[in-house]
Amino acid sequence: MKIKQMLEFGMKELESFSDNPRNEIEILILEYTNFKRIDLIVNVEKEINDEISDIIIKKINIRKSGMPIQYIVENQEFMGLKFKVNKNVLIPRQDTEILIDKILAMYFKKENLRVLDIGTGSGAIAISLAKHLKNSEIVSVDISAKALEIAEENALLNGVLDQIKFIKSDLFENLTDEGKFDIIVSNPPYIKSEDIEKLQVEIKRHEPNLALDGGEDGLDFYKRISKEAIKYLIDNGLLAYEIGFDQGEDIKKMLLNDFYNIEIIKDFQNLDRVVIGIKNS
Repeated sequence: MKIKQMLEFGMKELESFSDNPRNEIEILILEYTNFKRIDLIVNVEKEINDEISDIIIKKINIRKSGMPIQYIVENQEFMGLKFKVNKNVLIPRQDTEILIDKILAMYFKKENLRVLDIGTGSGAIAISLAKHLKNSEIVSVDISAKALEIAEENALLNGVLDQIKFIKSDLFENLTDEGKFDIIVSNPPYIKSEDIEKLQVEIKRHEPNLALDGGEDGLDFYKRISKEAIKYLIDNGLLAYEIGFDQGEDIKKMLLNDFYNIEIIKDFQNLDRVVIGIKNS
């Protein structure tokens, strides 16, 4: 089958299952062939051999079952870096880059920072910060041992394993000997329990519930982290959250007693996406 034929076939097969079928069939072709993206534009008459064509078609059928394309190819790009992902970790999303960008804007020129990443998942936040914050020391915690395995693989893949210490912990539980941090950052579960079943099939059936369910009001983890964070932050240290689209004001209220310069940051759709605050000295 030629590239052109596979593109046409894939787009037709995926049009009812994907918001961007062209992009997804391109991802599959590039993942299982030696072609470059330019080939999908100017060399569409190139042949894909039968064995590879069969593999791609099988992957298309898996995608039609609802499995996210990122889990099928087992990787996702984030902040210009490549991350391994599977069913044990949440797929890194572009919205989270807003959180990273805000932290980098505040701390890019500083060195030797100590950072705590709570609920690290794939390690996307910790690894991105390690790549950009010079000589930073990062502690990444997650309650899932399987998630931590993936995060360590990603740290090795991106050349920052020596900067990050991974600890299995329920939030702060196992951090008794880690001292204080300049920055605490978290993208915790924030979906209301009753809303899980309303999510897209790709999310509710395939991404880990542990990384999604934020309790009855979606705020369980923010309450716990905000309460404990003051003991682990240095004076004037930063607490930075990714949040749900309607949670900004509620989380801001949680921080009013112990933090100042509290800011709610919007995403590209003008929805609440990040809350930050500086610990009172």
